[in-house]
Amino acid sequence: MFIESIKKFGAAPEQLCTKEIQAAIDACASSGGGEVIIEDGRYITGTLFLHSYVTLVIRENAVLRASGNGEDYPDFDTYWGKENAPRKTARCLVYAEDCEHIAITGGGTIDCSGSAFCEPYEDTGIRFWRRITDKLPARMIFFYNCRNVSVRDITMLEMAGGWAYWINGCDFVTVDRIRILCNPHYPNSDGVHINCCSDVTVSNSTINCGDDAIILRANNKTMQKKRSCSRISVTNCTLSSQSNAIRIGWTNDGLIENCTFSNLVVTDSWYGISIEFPKKPEQPFTDQGDDFTEVRNLLFDNIILSRISTSPIQILAYPYNQVKSIEHISFRGLISDSRQLPVFRVEKGVRVSDISLSDCEFTSDDISALRFENISRVHMQNVTFGCRDD
Repeated sequence: MFIESIKKFGAAPEQLCTKEIQAAIDACASSGGGEVIIEDGRYITGTLFLHSYVTLVIRENAVLRASGNGEDYPDFDTYWGKENAPRKTARCLVYAEDCEHIAITGGGTIDCSGSAFCEPYEDTGIRFWRRITDKLPARMIFFYNCRNVSVRDITMLEMAGGWAYWINGCDFVTVDRIRILCNPHYPNSDGVHINCCSDVTVSNSTINCGDDAIILRANNKTMQKKRSCSRISVTNCTLSSQSNAIRIGWTNDGLIENCTFSNLVVTDSWYGISIEFPKKPEQPFTDQGDDFTEVRNLLFDNIILSRISTSPIQILAYPYNQVKSIEHISFRGLISDSRQLPVFRVEKGVRVSDISLSDCEFTSDDISALRFENISRVHMQNVTFGCRDD
């Protein structure tokens, strides 16, 4: 089995090493697979392409740092049609397509160089950050149509204007013991985005980011054939987000089913758990699908939600979306401290049924505002509500 340090291919710390690291990956793949070792220093790179049976090992004493030059992230052509991807680009830091048995591991760090792509500005006295270029990795790690994928023991820092992980159309994926840590005000800094996948586990991880922390979607625009998002498990994680800690679905997704979220701690987030199909925007979203949406058989179990700025749970669906049904959604063992109570509001004509809450405690500023609009069969058992002391 091939096991070789990128140094053997000429990579040197504090220098742009895209060609040298890629040469090591290519040599590993040509030898039948193995490990490409990044160790002893900080190595700067643009886009890298993984191949089947290759493991990228970033040691604890190493940092893979994203180049701050947007020209180092080519907008390469794809057979699946990058014009159908969010932001209509394929730019990324690490890309794997149609691969199997691939991994990124080793205990080291991926530094995404966020401040190179964003700048601060103020609006009504509030400080925000915005992208200053479109030539940036819209995703840091991007897996497309891959099987048997593993990401373990990796810390990712400072994504800006791009998602940490886009796992798109993949099967049998393990994400374990990762950390995602970035400036919470960076734009579009999503955590783990899982789209049209099956048999994915995210566990024992910490995700603190500016945009949605965990996302499940079934947007088939980039798929070669229709796929659902199913058999997803998220467990033993801590989440924080300036948007949604957990987001399920978006405009005109397909089928999302049979997923569990358990043993989670959610803090300092705008929303806790969001199943949202939004109102019609002024211009179409760049990441909307074209399917009829079904969401069913989701379990949220044993979750602490603390310092939630709005609602701990929201289920929203508006006519702009092609939502057929949202059903059999269970919330069990939730302890929540938030400004608002859960919100369950859908327009007439959307079938939403069998929403269950059991053994839950909700503390908020206003306990009179719990709403269930146009929802049939709401089941509540041992659910308590209380006002916050402050």
